[in-house]
Amino acid sequence: MKNNLIFSGLCEVREENTEALLRTFLHREIGIDYQIEFGNVHRFSNYPRGKRPIVARFLYFSDLQYVLKNAYKLRNSQYGIRQQFPKEIEDNRKLLYPIQKEAKRQGKKVVLVRDRLYIDNQLYIPYSEADESQMMNDTEQPLDDVWTTPTNGGSRQPPKLDSINTNNLHVSKAKPSEKIVLNNPVIENSDTNCIIENKCKLDILSLNCCGINKRLQYPEFCELLYDHDIICLQETKTDDLDTINLPGFIFHMKNRQKYGKKSGGIILAYKEKLNNYLELLETDSKYTFWFKLSSVFSKIDEDVVFGIVYIPPENSVYHQPDTFDQVENEIRSFSQNFKYICLLGDFNGRTADEPDYFEIETHEHEQDFSEFMQDNLNCLETLNIDRKRKSMDTVKNRSGQKLLELCKGNDLFIVNGRIGDDKHESETLSDNLDKDKVNSFVSKLSNLFIESAKNTFGSRKDTQKRKSTNKKPKGDKPWFNEECRFERQNYRKLKRKLKFRKTDTLKREVSEAEKRYKNTLDANSKKYRKQMRSKLKYMKTSDPKEYWNLLNRGKQKKQPNLPLEDLFDFFKKLNQTVEEPPNREMSNTDIFDNVDIDNLNDQINAYISREEIAKCIKNLKNNKACVLNKHKVKLQKNYMMFVHGVDSKTDIADHLYQSDVLSTEEKEEICNSSLTQQESNRLLYNKLIRKGGDAYTHLLEAVRHGKYQDVASEMENTELSDQEMQLCQIGNYSRF
Repeated sequence: MKNNLIFSGLCEVREENTEALLRTFLHREIGIDYQIEFGNVHRFSNYPRGKRPIVARFLYFSDLQYVLKNAYKLRNSQYGIRQQFPKEIEDNRKLLYPIQKEAKRQGKKVVLVRDRLYIDNQLYIPYSEADESQMMNDTEQPLDDVWTTPTNGGSRQPPKLDSINTNNLHVSKAKPSEKIVLNNPVIENSDTNCIIENKCKLDILSLNCCGINKRLQYPEFCELLYDHDIICLQETKTDDLDTINLPGFIFHMKNRQKYGKKSGGIILAYKEKLNNYLELLETDSKYTFWFKLSSVFSKIDEDVVFGIVYIPPENSVYHQPDTFDQVENEIRSFSQNFKYICLLGDFNGRTADEPDYFEIETHEHEQDFSEFMQDNLNCLETLNIDRKRKSMDTVKNRSGQKLLELCKGNDLFIVNGRIGDDKHESETLSDNLDKDKVNSFVSKLSNLFIESAKNTFGSRKDTQKRKSTNKKPKGDKPWFNEECRFERQNYRKLKRKLKFRKTDTLKREVSEAEKRYKNTLDANSKKYRKQMRSKLKYMKTSDPKEYWNLLNRGKQKKQPNLPLEDLFDFFKKLNQTVEEPPNREMSNTDIFDNVDIDNLNDQINAYISREEIAKCIKNLKNNKACVLNKHKVKLQKNYMMFVHGVDSKTDIADHLYQSDVLSTEEKEEICNSSLTQQESNRLLYNKLIRKGGDAYTHLLEAVRHGKYQDVASEMENTELSDQEMQLCQIGNYSRF
């Protein structure tokens, strides 16, 4: 019943889905937006139909606490939530309700935990129980601060008071010098005057020995074992053929079965006098060794279950992602039959000083639900144990996070940092040392080792190879985009995981990730090359300058580093005549001695006629330019016929677009519905006049395709004169 909640006020209908009804209620009324895992959901059978409450068993205690944390939202509604307890606890709680309400009325802080009532952080003790406690101690002590039941309240069964509560005790790892003592000392609470007598004493040692066979060769290690009654060792590195003999102790081993060399392993050892009080509990877990200590020896109400845990490190090949889940499942299994559970061992988890419990936030109306909210932190206050752990380790890893979640979900507390010497902040060694003296000592010690090594082995001087500075760091390819980068990152991540955990499932995931990565590279590479071909084809005729810049991109032309004086001497020698002596120095005025400057200026400033320009152009060997300009002249001569004789919005624009003459933007601009036929034709003509000869050829094909055979024949058979070509070359020919 620990993980059960009772929901009342939900209407009942025939053939209802109770679990679906409860999920809808939690979503609408409380605002839970994720799916809670239930073990079982049903209505009570001993209630009248139509008013039967719903009882739900939560698989995870964290979900139950989250529901109770938000239960204040149901205030002033017909719904109610309370925790389910055994019948004897429910009877005790009913007797405590009047006292709780009276304390609330007086403005005191009241918390009801199961069948224990805390008023202003003090445990409420009934009057009859206080008298019984005084009789046991045979002393008379005033009970000024103790709340007692009024005499007219009737008799009731006193709540159960345990000698020591280890249900919430969690030991993660113990140092070799630490002793984990499970005993029942005399615990006296000055606030409640509650005294519990000492019954037994038991010393338990938990240690990661890193190989038991080697450690047993040291007498100090054997003495350490003899000082304890129960010994829990992890990472013993033993197999089924190993035998351990230590007089007076009985050993039980749980070895790692699959290994290349000896590794892992857990050992339980206890003194022979405890043989009749300890019982081994067999489970399927590879990471936990369970045993039970009889209540006959411990002198408490029930047996205590211990679990020796060894979790492999995160980077180990033996580490599995569900390790903590296996441990948690076994804890839940044992908690159904046993009240006290304690874990010891090496979890390889670093938790820093983060809390291992849920911090329940206080709300305005939270006091209305305090009668069923179970705050397990009061168990620590009852035992005079601090809530906050003290740890000098400030790092938290993934195993540590899972360990904290395990504690929060199962009401477990980490002992390290709360009891013994761990709860005090010890002074570090560096606080009392002079750093300058330490550095000086380390430097002298290092020089001593270096000089000794030189005298013994000699020395040599290694020359480091010079790294080439000409190489530039390689960058990503131009087609390597964010999609490729994401697939590469995913592939490398899975590949790194495969090094530490070689499973068939992970191998398939790596293979699939590699295929996705390669397919993404091929697709983006093909797409980039296709776009580049289209761009080059368009720029070759429309923008030749950018075309050649694009082709020459990445090609660095290294300019010779020549001094200016060398260039001057070279051209000076080149312009020297044979008659002139090589050492003759000419002045600036010698060049113009025999030149008629006045006549020269008249020739330079003379008017250049059009016939002279045409004559010079005719003598040029630039046949390629004439061919390129020929289509422009034909387009200009047939301008009026094309503008008024065809409709470019139909098949002509589509044909030019499919031939890559027009881009998508140009086609949409020409085919705009707001333009008339003549305006579209003029716009098309203006764009084709700036394109190459291939555009004119495709235009003729488009005109024929548009069933304008006469216009296409007239444009193709247009005759051009030499004068028209010359005027076109000098840019003076225009028909529009």
